[in-house]
Formats: sequence, C-alpha cells, structure tokens
Amino acid sequence: MGLYGQVENVTINPIEALANTTSTMVGMGLTMEGQEGNEIMYDIILDQAWASTPLDTKSYFHDWVRARYHGSATSPEGLYSAWDIMRSTVYNNTDITLGNAVTKSIFELSPNATGLLNRTGHHPTTIRYDPAVLVHAWNDLYDAAAQEPSLWDNPAYTFDFTDVTRQVLANAFYPLYTTFVAAANSSVNSTYSPTTAAGTGQQMLALLEDLDDVLAASGHPEHFSLAYWIGQARAWASSTGSLVNDSSIMQTADFYEYNARNQVTLWGPTGQISDYASKQWSGLINSYYVPRWTMFVEYTLNTTTAMNGANAPLSRTLLAFEEAWQTEIWGENVEETYAMPVPGKLQGVVARVVSTWPAVFGTA
Repeated sequence: MGLYGQVENVTINPIEALANTTSTMVGMGLTMEGQEGNEIMYDIILDQAWASTPLDTKSYFHDWVRARYHGSATSPEGLYSAWDIMRSTVYNNTDITLGNAVTKSIFELSPNATGLLNRTGHHPTTIRYDPAVLVHAWNDLYDAAAQEPSLWDNPAYTFDFTDVTRQVLANAFYPLYTTFVAAANSSVNSTYSPTTAAGTGQQMLALLEDLDDVLAASGHPEHFSLAYWIGQARAWASSTGSLVNDSSIMQTADFYEYNARNQVTLWGPTGQISDYASKQWSGLINSYYVPRWTMFVEYTLNTTTAMNGANAPLSRTLLAFEEAWQTEIWGENVEETYAMPVPGKLQGVVARVVSTWPAVFGTA
C-alpha cells in the first residue's frame, strides 16, 4: 500500500509509441496489481486509452477532484492544490529503474538493521519524491476540511485523507529508523548514543500505534481494517455468511482465517515470500508489526551484534512470533473486536495525532 503513479509515462509515452512507425503497439490496457489502490491512476489510464493526444494532466486532475468531492457544499481550493502537488510529484515517477511499482514502507518488512532502505526493483522501499511535498499536500487537504466541514461526512474525502495521512506517517518512520540504527551502533562513536536509541525506539513504536488509530477511525474498514478482512474470510465458511455454533463450520472458518492471515504476512507456512502482500491496516499494525518492531528494538538495545544484519537469535524469535500469529483467532485477545468504529471519529483522532507529531505534519 502506498501512493504512487507514473502520470507522464501513461499519458505522453503511449501516444508517442503509437505514432512510431516501427511500433507494434495497437492500444492500451492495465493490470490491477502494479498501481494497487491509487484510483486516479486507473481513471487516467483508461481515459487516455480513448484519446489520440496526451491528456492535459493538470486539467484532468482538477476535473477529477471536482467530480470526486461533489457531494460537499463547496470545494475549497486546498483540494485542488493538494492533488496538483501530488500530480507532479507523488504520482509522477519517471525513473522506473528505481522501482516500477508502489513503494513498500519499511515498517511492513521484517525488522533488520540493514537491507531495508533504498531497495529498488520489485517492492522498492525508496521514496521517489521529497516527503515534504506530501506534507504540504496533506496540509492543504486538512485546511480544506476546516473551510468546508461537510467534507468530514464525504466518503471520498475521508478515504483520501486517511490514505494521505497514512502515507505521511509511514514516510515519517524512515528518519526515526535511521536515527535509531545510527544511535544504537556502538562501532561508530560519532553517532552512538544509547539514550537517543532508546528514546527513538519508543518513538518508532508510538508512531505505528498512532497510525493504527488513524486507520481504525477512517470509516472505511473494507480498505483499512484487518478485522474486516478476517471477518469476510470467516463468513465464507457458511452458505449464509452467518457463523452458527457448529464445530464443522467453525473449523472451516478457522482455516479460512489462517489463510487470510497468512496471505498478508508470511505467505507460506514459514515465510516463503514473507511480507509480499503486506498491508497497512488497523489491527495488523498493532497486532503484527508493532510486536515485531518491539522485538527488534529490545534486541538491538541489548546486544552488541545487532548491527551486522545477520542475527540468528532475532530471526528465530521473529519467525516464532509470526508463525504463532497465523494460528490465532481474531477476538480471543481482549482488545480485538469485529465491531467497526462509529463513523465520524476520524477528525478527532487526526487532531490528536497531529498534536502528538507536529513536526511530522509541518504544524510545529
């Protein structure tokens, strides 16, 4: 999950290719996996497919925003400026050598002191834009709702605002991680600071917990909730979708839950392609990613060998946790529930998170 697009590549380049007399290209199509949840990319690609000249992306984004938020009384300028900022940066990767698909945030990956940053190719971790520009866009979106409060009741706005907030927080994990690793590395005297490492480690975990809270309050569990994902999987055990107290049905439901959990984590009995289909979902962050990073932080702070990147004890501890997590049943832990949060909580949760992380959101 991540904000990503290749606006220029899907508007200008196809038309140039079609005009090339040596080209065998006859039209355009798309596959759903590479762009993931970035809806505007699907729209612009499919509209470009029917156009003989490259679409004007600036006017296209403007009209798309106007249509997307039409349910609100007014459309403040901040909506347009936010998406225009993202159009030319976040959604405009022109160097596919750094990564040809959505950036995977490093906190979704198995924790390690090395090998997480600046990955390229498939599942890259390199952020291909200045994170500060996304913070600027986020502020424009946030200010728009201050000018037009009805946006908080607009499903399109709350989805997009949740998604952008999610990405801002995910991006903020990077500098915390690099600070932690540097401060915990006793072999580099200039940056080594156990006090800084301990404090930054706690900040990393707190940031993830606040991200979980934002996603839980989104009002869109079908997009941002592990409980929803598991609930839908378990419902397939019954032809009616209702789980009665029948041992056979419950065993089937447990099996479906195992597979639902496994797909978004280990994807294989022992992590054959671990984190391949990782998600930034409420419930998944708090129950899976936070415990993994807690283990990493504690291990790193209490050993002198954590910086070499090949830590068998930590790897064994992580895998044992990951395998055990696959077999859990949602709701057995007291904090787990299938009940979806009451709509309308996003504004208050975001206000609290912003006050906690003013530097992250550019409000300091």
